[in-house]
Amino acid sequence: MSANIPLTTITTLTGAVIMGYAWLYLGHKIHDPRKPVGQSVRYMDKFFLYMMIFFIIMSIPYPWTNDPARFSVSAAWSYVVGHVFMYLGLMYVSRMTFSLIPRLKPYDKPLTVVWLIAITLQTAFNAKTMIWGVQPTYNYKLHLTEFHTYTGVGIALGLMAAIAFVPTIILFAANAIRAHGVERIKPALLSVGFLLITTAGPLHDNARSAQQYALADIFTTLGMVVVLSGIAFRMRSELAAEEQSPQAKHVPSSTV
Repeated sequence: MSANIPLTTITTLTGAVIMGYAWLYLGHKIHDPRKPVGQSVRYMDKFFLYMMIFFIIMSIPYPWTNDPARFSVSAAWSYVVGHVFMYLGLMYVSRMTFSLIPRLKPYDKPLTVVWLIAITLQTAFNAKTMIWGVQPTYNYKLHLTEFHTYTGVGIALGLMAAIAFVPTIILFAANAIRAHGVERIKPALLSVGFLLITTAGPLHDNARSAQQYALADIFTTLGMVVVLSGIAFRMRSELAAEEQSPQAKHVPSSTV
């Protein structure tokens, strides 16, 4: 391991801790028999679980930063395998959004099939262009990883992130606007946090300079901290089962 801790290592480990905390926090709520929760909460819990796994896998190569060849191979495999879990996390964000909108709930299964097909194709594309293409390298001067992601991979990731997150961001933002006083804080934090993550992810995969990689890592960490703040923020209304009230089905803040 190099003497200086890589910035990308800090980002991935921070992401794993934040997503792990959010997963455990929601898991505790889900398994509390006194407070039933809706399907959207379970989907969001899956999102945090898969994102935690993603960040853990992305952290694997860093003990070998002093061995460039070994680092590049392990980073390529970690990227491809890790992103499978990130894509699954995005799928559950989409399923959560559908579960909050009554007219879209019947389309959950077709949505899942489409996502699984897209994940399979994208993973094959990732493997071809990175494992058997241009592999990541470690920038020893700036202490961060340059993934050299193929342009098409970056564009596809940006589209997948937008499809998953943009509707969710709109739902949280709309709820923040409708809410009053302190009740605006949680949905506002979640909306801003997811917006930062949505922006940072594609920026990271489309970066073409060390400065852009560093900026994407910083944005990713900031976004995760804001999301964690939203998850941990206590409101007077606890996790409510949106299925118990027709109006509550449209309130995304009740999911976390």
